Amino acid sequence: MLHQSFKYALKGLVAALKEERNFKIMILVFALVIGAGIVFKITLREWISLLLISGVILVAELFNSTIETIVDLISPEFHPLAQRIKDMSAAAVLVGSIFSVVIGALIFLPYLFSL
Repeated sequence: MLHQSFKYALKGLVAALKEERNFKIMILVFALVIGAGIVFKITLREWISLLLISGVILVAELFNSTIETIVDLISPEFHPLAQRIKDMSAAAVLVGSIFSVVIGALIFLPYLFSL
């Protein structure tokens, strides 16, 4: 049973990687952040901060995609409440992304200025 749960979760992750443009972009940005962390030899605490905020953003995007899919299924025609739900879900990702950029800047700018 546990094996099946992992199988379904992996199936969902693959679907997001194949079908969700924003998730693909976030994975690309995450890979760039990891590369920058390796190049600049950031500290353990900086790694923890980057991995934590990156994980939060990736999870938020997965939830956003899920919510949008559910709304499209339930309300295939335009409805103002359906649009509000989708907008607020996207706003959650935007807010998290803004904080992730600030955290990234706080970590990487000192390294860049020391070059």
